[in-house]
Amino acid sequence: MSKNWVRIAAECILIAIETALVYMGRVPMGACVFLVALLLISEINEKLISNRVVRKILTTLFVAYMMWMLNDLMAIGKFSMYSGMTWVLNYALYLMPFILILGISGKRRISYLLPEVLFIAISVANLIVKAIRRTPISAGDLYSVKTAMAVAGNYHMQFDKEFLLKAGLGIGIVILTQIILNCYYRKEEQIIIKSIATRGILSVCAVLWGIILFATTSIVTISGQNPDYFSHETNGFALNLYLQWKDISIKEPTDYALEELENLQGKYSSDEVVTDEQQLYPNIIAIMNESFADLRVLGEYSTNIEVLPYLDGLSKNTVKGTLYSSVYGGNTANSEYEFLTGCSIAYFSERVVPYQLFMNEQRPSLISQMKDIGYETVFMHPYRSYSWNRPSVYSALGVDEMIYEEDMDNLEYIRAYASDASQYEYVKKYLESERDKPLFLFDVTVQNHGGYTGEISELPEKVTITGHEGQYTETENYLTLVHESDRALGELLSYLENYDEPTIVVFYGDHQPAIETGFIEMAMNKSESDFTLEDRQKMYQVPFFIWSNYSMEEERIDAMSINYLSTLLCEKLGLPMTGMQKYLQELRLQLPVINSVCMIDAQKQYRLKTDIMKDDSKGFIQYNQIIYNYMFDTKNRLDTFYQLNINR
Repeated sequence: MSKNWVRIAAECILIAIETALVYMGRVPMGACVFLVALLLISEINEKLISNRVVRKILTTLFVAYMMWMLNDLMAIGKFSMYSGMTWVLNYALYLMPFILILGISGKRRISYLLPEVLFIAISVANLIVKAIRRTPISAGDLYSVKTAMAVAGNYHMQFDKEFLLKAGLGIGIVILTQIILNCYYRKEEQIIIKSIATRGILSVCAVLWGIILFATTSIVTISGQNPDYFSHETNGFALNLYLQWKDISIKEPTDYALEELENLQGKYSSDEVVTDEQQLYPNIIAIMNESFADLRVLGEYSTNIEVLPYLDGLSKNTVKGTLYSSVYGGNTANSEYEFLTGCSIAYFSERVVPYQLFMNEQRPSLISQMKDIGYETVFMHPYRSYSWNRPSVYSALGVDEMIYEEDMDNLEYIRAYASDASQYEYVKKYLESERDKPLFLFDVTVQNHGGYTGEISELPEKVTITGHEGQYTETENYLTLVHESDRALGELLSYLENYDEPTIVVFYGDHQPAIETGFIEMAMNKSESDFTLEDRQKMYQVPFFIWSNYSMEEERIDAMSINYLSTLLCEKLGLPMTGMQKYLQELRLQLPVINSVCMIDAQKQYRLKTDIMKDDSKGFIQYNQIIYNYMFDTKNRLDTFYQLNINR
């Protein structure tokens, strides 16, 4: 069979595969039509014109398009026909390596082979990574390759139907693409560009394109798109990866001075812990309750029943008040990050989730601090283990044990999520287990997770908004859920009151729920367009408390951000504190609230983050430098500032 017939047969099979993918909803009709047009024009050139320059242009467009399709199918499971500039930029990102190698070598096969190997390797990596953790490669993975290799043995690939389908598609696309390219190959055209000047122009163009990509933000502006940290589907794998990378690119802060930070380390020295001394410390149950909020902070409204009767009545042996979260309606992991590290999300871009991007390397945290003091540490979450990259994060933080939904046999569910009440039974189980150390258990609940449409059949007692019954159904469903959380919390603390070991509960909500804007406008008695900065900050308020089953001085704290909570916990319990925590004690006196939107100072003045960066009178820039040193300056990290002084 001649090369022409082999090529045509391969093209027909490729078109048939594309047509099947269109039928399956994985490829839009427009993408299939574009491929058919590209192959048809190539055949016309081959039969009627046979121009080698046109052949080279068309085959380069073809192979880049197929690599684009391959990578999107492996990363996303589908190939979208993006519109406008998104389509152009994705295509350009795949074309650039082919043009660069062609300009350098002038050789046809090399200019195809090297970029193909790169793109095929990326697609294989995506296929494997998604089979392991169910999420594709993200820009943050570039920061944690070494850790990923180290912990790879702890994961198991899931060879489900989706994996097998994508693997088969990937192999088919690669083989058919190679057959078509080989059939277009002419031995006499091995060196397709002999002119050094032409090759130089191509190389310079590719390099200039690279400079525009990596040294400027021009493409981000032109694309008009924001990076998506949950899926590559909106922007396409290549463009979204690029947008993520530009968004999370960490630069050394202005006036970063290691010497000044070393002076801080001397001023705020970490406490010493003698390992052979047996201190009696209370058990600590830290609960971050999903979407737990008191919506009365938004304004006045009434309900048919009390929503949070137990929390409202809690006062004995309790420190309680209001926290300001850095997130609204989602990005739960950022509230975990702030609690465990003492670092504020305000340092990062608003779309960044450090758990997904930067928290795969070992570094000191509240968990390592508890271990140094002598605690057994447990992380518990009654949901899927792969969410928010938690297994990698908590392995790096050194937690002794992790328990996820798949490890819990007797959970009860409200909607699709484990109930607080059934999950607290596992908290009791760990308290009652035989231990020779006090327990530090960090429990991240899931019952009140977003998505408040439909009926909640598991909860017969419904909360309704008086005078607006049925008008804000999502809010009423949410209030019904959080009322159940309040009941379950009361049961847990009643159990702990009679528990025979000293035990502390530190409890807080991670963020407010995403509910109808109309309800928020009704509660605030104004249109969203008239919301002030202070109004919007009400949407970031969540309740917290520190409670003990023994005598503890009571206190009310009106405003504090989550990054200070672990410091307050150690302060109230008299636990050994790190230099960082001592620094945060003083910073809180100046800036009691630091979140992703704004800061509130001791005089209760609200200031946007962008404004306060211009004025360091409040110490925010110095705080940013500390976070940079902790998170990214691994060579010069002041470890003794972030961890206790262990005397062995």
